[in-house]
Amino acid sequence: MLTMLVVDDEIYALKGITQGIEWADLPFGSILEAGDVAEAKRILQSQRVDLVISDIEMPGDNGL
Repeated sequence: MLTMLVVDDEIYALKGITQGIEWADLPFGSILEAGDVAEAKRILQSQRVDLVISDIEMPGDNGL
């Protein structure tokens, strides 16, 4: 199973992607959320992530 990380500083966009889409038919065992770049970096350093969906423009840093 794959692990996906969704990064967005706007909570409605973050929840819209993670909870508003039916992921059950796809091979994702875990869908992680990060509300900013620093949190995303901590997650990426601590565990394997196969796919990242990220907002590009976020305060203080960018999603690229």
